[in-house]
Amino acid sequence: MRRTTVGTLVVVTLIATAAPGEAAGLSRDPVAVIYDRDHALHVLDAGATDDELTLRTQALASNAWTFFRGTSPLYYRDLGELPPSAYATAGGDVWLTGDAHLENTGADRGADNEEQFALTDTDDAWRGSWTWELRREAVSIVLAGRADGRSASKIATDVDTFVAEYAQWIAKFHGNNDEASWRLTSGNTSDLVASLIDDAAADKRADLLAKWTTGGHFKDDPQLQAVPAATRTQLVDAIAAYRTTAGEPLKAS
Repeated sequence: MRRTTVGTLVVVTLIATAAPGEAAGLSRDPVAVIYDRDHALHVLDAGATDDELTLRTQALASNAWTFFRGTSPLYYRDLGELPPSAYATAGGDVWLTGDAHLENTGADRGADNEEQFALTDTDDAWRGSWTWELRREAVSIVLAGRADGRSASKIATDVDTFVAEYAQWIAKFHGNNDEASWRLTSGNTSDLVASLIDDAAADKRADLLAKWTTGGHFKDDPQLQAVPAATRTQLVDAIAAYRTTAGEPLKAS
């Protein structure tokens, strides 16, 4: 009963925060927020990626799941307008991925060459309330479930399970630093996550290299474009500088 109560509370809260009456009180027009962000990209690159922005806009308009995935700034702006409370804004000084949702998790190879389940997209990382990250992942479970045709009861169970697992692991890591080294690998998990890890283990860097190169040179492909020499120099220098910022500086290789 406790799991169901916690999970149901999350679902009810998600529905409540999306109610038209409350949305009307927010100090933003969602279309304007998205336009301002994308128009800034248009100006920044002198229109060079307008085709991609058009495709992005079409994707956002296609369904709720895609819209949610592509509008994390809108989501966090909305949550930022919530009144202070223990539930809505507690713990506002932790690292967030910035775009938590189901498709931003997967499997990859760790620095020690062991396959692991991990977050796969953290380029929007920033500091904020842990509750915002939890809410966003829960919303993604609801929207992805609807898009996949899952029943409301199954979706509620999915959210219940997510919240219960989150609470369980937070309790295990409380008061220690175990979260710094613990991870999901093929040796301590099963089912879907294990399958994802196995699939990642089958991927080889050589396969990716072969996709775009032949005989040590890039293939003649319309998706590949040569960059100016100055841009190449800037990129090489930036990578070299980035390597030095690691706790243990990364080798050039």
